[in-house]
Amino acid sequence: MGLTPVGKCQMISASQVVEVNQYPFVVALPMGLQQLPNGMMNGNFSAFESVTGLEFKSAGTSYEVLVGMDILRGGSLKLDFDGHFSFCF
Repeated sequence: MGLTPVGKCQMISASQVVEVNQYPFVVALPMGLQQLPNGMMNGNFSAFESVTGLEFKSAGTSYEVLVGMDILRGGSLKLDFDGHFSFCF
């Protein structure tokens, strides 16, 4: 994504402690987006405050991002037993 690290931090997991890069970024979620006939997108984005994220190496799994409580506490997350979820704020 071309982000520039601003420092390093220790990331603690259940099995190890690893020094990783830190990146500042803003999380924005699309709300009511529609594609126009010319290919452009029309709608709004709802943005959270700037957060600092840690580099995450997934070791071959399909994870691309882990969302933490700094984002989740801004809304209501609903998990269904059929694998679907919704997030409202």
